[in-house]
Amino acid sequence: MDSPRRCRIALVEHDAMIARSILATLRSAGHVCRRFETGTGALREIDRDQFDLILIERTLPDIASLDLMTGMRARLGYSLPVIGLASDTEGVVAALDEGVDDCLSRPLPPRLLLAQINAAIRRVPPQAGRVEAVLGHLAFQSDRLSVRVGDTAVPLTAKEYKLALLLCRRSGQALAREDILRTIWGDEVAPLTRTLDVHVSRLRTKLELRPELGFTLSALYGRGYRLDYDPAIGAAAPPPAARPALSPRRSALPSAPLANVRRRPRR
Repeated sequence: MDSPRRCRIALVEHDAMIARSILATLRSAGHVCRRFETGTGALREIDRDQFDLILIERTLPDIASLDLMTGMRARLGYSLPVIGLASDTEGVVAALDEGVDDCLSRPLPPRLLLAQINAAIRRVPPQAGRVEAVLGHLAFQSDRLSVRVGDTAVPLTAKEYKLALLLCRRSGQALAREDILRTIWGDEVAPLTRTLDVHVSRLRTKLELRPELGFTLSALYGRGYRLDYDPAIGAAAPPPAARPALSPRRSALPSAPLANVRRRPRR
């Protein structure tokens, strides 16, 4: 039998004592963990890290667990395993009906918790082309640095991919220009550079970010950018047509026939 994988796990649990117990169990097995005290805090911060599994308390005081699970999967990918934590059998049944992959009743026997986590992780083994996030007709594949636009894989540069993923995960939010530059480029570019605008323009074309497909990528003049997605429009729209990719070394314009090129007479 293969040894259990060490994973990055997010725990959303408002009770400090229960959270400490769960974190101690997970870390003793070699897992890397991060605790979020509230659901809204988790949604705000979750896409700053990569996680292999999420543990969600079902009765959070600030947000419904179903809304939290839906939001986290939209940001981190729909293949991401989610395990619910409930206080009784009724809560376990309700969580399973809401769509979690598994649910445990507290208090949690440490060995049972680790066994359930290992089982959930085994059901989603590492593989090429694993989807990292989904928004509309876009599916992000980090190991290939590509985004599937409908049925077509569109290769991106590393910076284009990070920028597209940031816009997708923060859809509906205004992103300040300075924050985008700092997140994607760090200290590589000056604040007044046009690099960001050029990358946004490329993504608008490559990823078919058009209103008729449900996407609106807006330039907030003097501030930054915002990507909005309307699922009603996106669901009703036909799949985006695949565009033939141009080689970066060749011009998009056809070359003039040699016969029509006038040669300057030698003197």
